[in-house]
Amino acid sequence: MEVALTPKPRQAAKREIVRQFEHGVSVEDVRGRSPVPMHRTTIYRLLKRAQREGKGAFNDGRHGHPTKLRGEVLTFVLEYC
Repeated sequence: MEVALTPKPRQAAKREIVRQFEHGVSVEDVRGRSPVPMHRTTIYRLLKRAQREGKGAFNDGRHGHPTKLRGEVLTFVLEYC
């Protein structure tokens, strides 16, 4: 059973994935060493984002589901918070 990582260790693991790849480690080896389970394609997407966005690529940006709030409820939450 895999242990869920909190956001900070997950970001650190993603930074380490990019660092290892930049030092010549293959994607398959990076996948085997990483505590974050990722598909090969996901790692390539992360590498592309890291080249494009820099440090912002490691932030998941997951903060709930604000798109599920609509109309008056969304207006109320935005005004209240």
